[in-house]
Amino acid sequence: MSTGISPVHIGMLKSVGHLVKACAQPLWAVIADRQSTLDRENQLFSFSSLALIASIFSMEIYRRCVQSDLYVLFMARIALASLSAGLSLVDVIIADLSSRSREGYGKNRMFYSVSWCGLSLLGGVLIDKFGIGVIFLCTYVFRACLTMTLCYLQYTMPSPHDGSELEALDKESGGGDGSDAGGATGDRAAVVGYRELLQERVVRDLLLSNFIYGFVYVVPTTITVMQLEDQFETGRTFIGAVGGVIIFGTLPAFWFSKSILDKVGLMETQNWTMLLFAVVLFLYSFVTQQTVYAFLVLSAVKGALFALFTTASVESATVNVDSRFFVVTQSAISWCHYTFGAGIGNIFWAFIYQKLGSTAVYQFASIFMLVTYILFTETSRVAKALSMSVILVAVLVGWKFIGEFLED
Repeated sequence: MSTGISPVHIGMLKSVGHLVKACAQPLWAVIADRQSTLDRENQLFSFSSLALIASIFSMEIYRRCVQSDLYVLFMARIALASLSAGLSLVDVIIADLSSRSREGYGKNRMFYSVSWCGLSLLGGVLIDKFGIGVIFLCTYVFRACLTMTLCYLQYTMPSPHDGSELEALDKESGGGDGSDAGGATGDRAAVVGYRELLQERVVRDLLLSNFIYGFVYVVPTTITVMQLEDQFETGRTFIGAVGGVIIFGTLPAFWFSKSILDKVGLMETQNWTMLLFAVVLFLYSFVTQQTVYAFLVLSAVKGALFALFTTASVESATVNVDSRFFVVTQSAISWCHYTFGAGIGNIFWAFIYQKLGSTAVYQFASIFMLVTYILFTETSRVAKALSMSVILVAVLVGWKFIGEFLED
């Protein structure tokens, strides 16, 4: 917002990035599949290196255009999203490998959370002291070092499979004599499998819940940053701290996620996180400039809820989905959460913020999340009917504001 762009335009830039990433991911998936498909560890190293190199180029394009007009920013955002789309598939490969490990997805994802929160804290301090340019420089150096480390690990890592294991993996993945007829039969079976997959209520609920959670989750991230920068006029150091303290919630949540999921249950964990998230969003609306440090505590709680919800989604896919379609299910979850949910949410909530302010956004999002919780739990028909009425009113109000915005 320091460049003079309105909240709605910021939301549109973020949404365009999510959409372009979704369009570019199939191409990156083809690149990933053409690498060592029978050795997932080597595939992870080589594909991650390629994705990091592409992301460095995308960052340089974005750096050169960051102070340009809105049209150039949109073009730069498209280039950034296209070249960095491979990084999203790295998480899918990690989820696939985690499903075969004893630790599960939570503990493996924990390391990503640690690095992201640490860089968020460091980034805010560096921007306040040296400006935005130093962030690009540090990103280039860090990603280049990480790429060289991955290449070294791949070079020194012995091959984990011998001939018999490769043959067994080939049979397990459906590979036969490699003939074209066998491949065509496998493709037809895959199409039928995808249709059967979408007919499962568990899968549909999983995708819908991730769409809604992604739609609302942009509120305490994107909208909060806008509020801190625009209304409270805090420095980048504090904004980075708000993002960095998430680690205090995600670390214990990821570490104990498997135990929590075993005791509470997968769907129950998702439902409870949605209810608690609604409460957290409601508390966000009471934060003022005098109590701005409350954002630190709320961000930590928000991080813990996000960690549990994400882990429950991945583990639910592991339990309820055929192993042949695990990767495609993870991709679908990612698309519903980040591409469609967050993509639509960035524009919608930014527009509400611009028209009504942050308090209305937090309370509206809290009500929306509470209604979603009621719909996903075994409640009476009356409660669900009331919930649908609230959603209908929300849609009508949102449509009215959109019409006024277009007229202006």
